Amino acid sequence: MHIPRRISAILTLILCGCGAPQPAQNGQIAGDPPGSAADATDARTPVANDASSPADVAPDAPPTEFDVRSNADIPENADIPEDSGGPPPFSCDAVEEHEGWELCASGPDFCEVLFEDSAGCAAVCDALGLVCHAVWENVNKTCAPDTSIPPLACDPGSGHQSDYCICRAPDSTCTPDCTTKDCGEDGCGGSCGTCDGGSSCVDNQCACVAATCESKLFHCGGSYDDGCGGSFSCTGTCPPGLPCEQGYCGGPPAPCTSDDCPAFPGAEGEGMHSAGGRGGDVCHVTNLKDSGSGSLRACTSGQSGPRTVVFDVAGRIQLKSSLQFTHNKLTVAGQTAPGDGIVISGYGALFSADDVIVQHLRFRTGDSKAPDCPGGGSGFTEDCVTLKGSRIIVDHVSASWGIDENLSGGNAFKDMTIQYCIIAEGLWQTGLWHGECNDLYEPGGDKGHSMGGLYKPSQGDGD
Repeated sequence: MHIPRRISAILTLILCGCGAPQPAQNGQIAGDPPGSAADATDARTPVANDASSPADVAPDAPPTEFDVRSNADIPENADIPEDSGGPPPFSCDAVEEHEGWELCASGPDFCEVLFEDSAGCAAVCDALGLVCHAVWENVNKTCAPDTSIPPLACDPGSGHQSDYCICRAPDSTCTPDCTTKDCGEDGCGGSCGTCDGGSSCVDNQCACVAATCESKLFHCGGSYDDGCGGSFSCTGTCPPGLPCEQGYCGGPPAPCTSDDCPAFPGAEGEGMHSAGGRGGDVCHVTNLKDSGSGSLRACTSGQSGPRTVVFDVAGRIQLKSSLQFTHNKLTVAGQTAPGDGIVISGYGALFSADDVIVQHLRFRTGDSKAPDCPGGGSGFTEDCVTLKGSRIIVDHVSASWGIDENLSGGNAFKDMTIQYCIIAEGLWQTGLWHGECNDLYEPGGDKGHSMGGLYKPSQGDGD
């Protein structure tokens, strides 16, 4: 069907939403609006008015598409990449394939990722097809780097449960800028420096942090130097017979070395000098699941140095298999849980390591995971808590409903303290004898078996 030329032009205007192309005049590219940067420039080579010019295109020919963007919108030295038609060399979308990773920020040549599965930034960046540019500790419970403290090394990994990774393409053109910055981040994920002891990085400047009664753990009154040119006073009073000396009731605590510092105030016995996770990373338990990111079980892996486990939730953790802590220098601080604290049930927990502190937890193993026997189960035998290693202290823990022992040191421990604990109500008749079904141990049977605990040192005869 023949459409008159005038009607065809009107339809073209409606469909493309643009004005009719103007003839090229005085070096103006067809399609540039009058008065644009293209109209004003003298450096532009004039377009020849020949048969190839849009002004001479046959009236019935299809309309020509033009780039209506002004040259002023394009940086003078911009590198305009060629369209290869292929996929980009990397994709931040791969972060979604990992349960313990979170994408915090992204751009044309970088991904910023928070991991919470102990993966390490070198492994994270490699999985994305990028290289590790910088590593920071993350601000607690947020997808943000903590630039107030020094950055970490990309490789080897920090051994932390979680860190903030800056992953960049090998040919990234980002230029670091530390102008007017004493510390903090350089704009490309790197560091502008760190602050000396006693100072913290605040808004990219090193600022003195004044001491307080709380930061010094002072008990009682007096005026003290705050380390920043000022002073602070404490208003506490001491009981009779304990004069205030240097901020402490009864005098300052005696200095200790790394080998003889008490595990915590009130620690006693042979295990009182356990170092625990002092000075190491912190692993947060954020849910009550058996496994996965944020679980207690996740804190048993990825540890390469001292670690303290803290709880951001309260309730019962129902295990699907035994919980095994096998790395030295560990503190599991159940007292950090809110509300009614933490109960661990279903299976037992093994602590097979040196320098271990376990506090304020309830273990209730039970026999619910043993369905094959009327009162227990085939092949299932669990202590509530088993301890193996040196310098171990267990404090304010209760252990009940064990199939074999409730809280046991077996014959593989040295320098161990169990204090202020309840060890009670072992399951006497479960149908089990060391994991095997046995009718004699059924409820109402002739025999029963459960021990409060077995303790024999790793050296000597136990006398």
